[in-house]
Amino acid sequence: MTAFPTIPEQYKDDPTEWATVWGLTQPHLQESLAACYRSGDLLADARRFYASQEFAETLAIFTRLGKGPDSQARVLDVGCGNGFASYALTRAGYEVTASDISEGDLAGLGGARKLNGSDGAAFSVVNFSMDSSQPESVYDIIYLRQALHHSANPAETVEGLARSLRPGGIFCAIREHVIRNRRQLECFLATHPFQPITQDEHAYTLATYRNAFQQAGLVCGVELYPFDSAINFFPGDHTELVTHLSRVTRLNLGKHSRLRHWVLRLLAYKHQLRRDQLYSFFYRKLA
Repeated sequence: MTAFPTIPEQYKDDPTEWATVWGLTQPHLQESLAACYRSGDLLADARRFYASQEFAETLAIFTRLGKGPDSQARVLDVGCGNGFASYALTRAGYEVTASDISEGDLAGLGGARKLNGSDGAAFSVVNFSMDSSQPESVYDIIYLRQALHHSANPAETVEGLARSLRPGGIFCAIREHVIRNRRQLECFLATHPFQPITQDEHAYTLATYRNAFQQAGLVCGVELYPFDSAINFFPGDHTELVTHLSRVTRLNLGKHSRLRHWVLRLLAYKHQLRRDQLYSFFYRKLA
């Protein structure tokens, strides 16, 4: 069992930054942090995300929903961390505001400010929580990547943020932890490597997320199940996943798209019986 050190005084108000600082000294956690774009090399991480299949598929969905990179859309990146997604969204052509409550240099706004302007990607950086009051009808996209599940009350959080969304805008919550029962929640909290430090992890049922969006007056545009897209199964990409499953099942899943679809859904269902899964949500605010 991992022994967690006492949080140093300078990190008492920013446990997420301390989790990253400490985690980077632990060989068994370095790969996980790199997968979260917190390897310690801000620009390399941001460039890696910009070039990722996850980001490409996210942009494709934005385009499908009428808010592609050429739409001059304004984006609020909520829980932006060190700003890697804000950098990527800005490079893609969006006008971005990066927001978080952490001021850390590795996991928070300190890092975002250092990254700001790199490769010509200049975005705004502001300190506020996802539950802070926001002006109405300002943004075309509200973007949360692995952030909404940190809220202790997702319905209130979504409702507050949705007010700042313009009619026709997109509210996206990407890679959110979904559970089916109490046992899975307990397993998620017990196995999360940084929960003992940050104490801010949560996971909710699919119905809880959907109700939060619907109560805020949002309608479903796209929902991605665990193996529907690289958005959810990163750091693996689609080719790696299909190759692995073809080898295991001895079926040519790369050739047979319908068969591949059902194998992936079966795999997702079997996995769902054991532990939490990642879903992504793209909802719309009616015009």
